[in-house]
Amino acid sequence: MNKTIITTGNFNLDEIRYREYPEGTEHPRKYIDHWVTCEIGGNAGNVSAELALMGWNVYPVATFDESKQGHWCMEDLALYGCNTRFVSCSPKGGTFIFQGTHNKLSREGVLRMSVRTCGPTSMFAKRHNLTVRDEAPALLASLDFVPDVFFFGSPEAGHRYLAQGLRDRGSMIYYEIQNKIEMNKALRDSLEVAHIIKMSDRPEMDNSSCSPRKSGGYRRCRRCYDRRLHQRASGS
Repeated sequence: MNKTIITTGNFNLDEIRYREYPEGTEHPRKYIDHWVTCEIGGNAGNVSAELALMGWNVYPVATFDESKQGHWCMEDLALYGCNTRFVSCSPKGGTFIFQGTHNKLSREGVLRMSVRTCGPTSMFAKRHNLTVRDEAPALLASLDFVPDVFFFGSPEAGHRYLAQGLRDRGSMIYYEIQNKIEMNKALRDSLEVAHIIKMSDRPEMDNSSCSPRKSGGYRRCRRCYDRRLHQRASGS
């Protein structure tokens, strides 16, 4: 399959854990967190990785910061087989970390998935989106090919600029709505330019895929690096 796609939108570093309570949920402060995965995620990250594994020619568009987590994201895209011609790590970039803990006991006493976001060195997550004034036009002008598909997973103006420009050149435009917060003018403009629209409004809440009781061990989602987990756990 030699289809070509350019992807942009939300690229995360997904840090996923599974929590166990050895003495039962009656002792919520006594728990063990097991790592499940630590790798590229987000709607654009997932689409890029999966399609590259399926044999597509994938060109992600992303600018991460220069932290080790930002370099991990760029490294993951390359290891999955993506062409990283339009991916970089730079001081102006951003690395968005998604932290999910499965099987965490809530204040209401319910086991569920807990979600938080942060940056590599801050509690505030940051992404860098293509600017419509200069970066998006420069990228469009530099393209020496027309992709079969253009995927964008957030409605920023730079993404919409690329979508319209590539639609005019003959690409199929695929837009994934991340959540209901995007129900605004930017969303309406995105809907107008897209051929295909997908709605995604919640993180995966099914714990079965990472429960040790299902398969006798913890599932490693796609590629998962022991050295990375060790570094994260030790704070090095």
